[in-house]
Amino acid sequence: MIEHGESVLNSAMAAWVLPRYAALAERLGDHATGAEARKLGEELRDLVAGEWNGRWFRRAYGPGAVVGEDDLWLEVQP
Repeated sequence: MIEHGESVLNSAMAAWVLPRYAALAERLGDHATGAEARKLGEELRDLVAGEWNGRWFRRAYGPGAVVGEDDLWLEVQP
């Protein structure tokens, strides 16, 4: 998946969930897991923000196929 594609929808969800998971891990004393979750959440938030074209999120499917530069793909724009 990393080599050939992405998921803006999954990344956006993870960017929201991971800081909350980090807080739980830290509360339970697992600070290493909390730090890792926070770092990944921040990275994903930045990557998702980079796919915003000013009107909607660009998406990709399959190797090299990009949707969203000039067309809105409604399936992933909740």
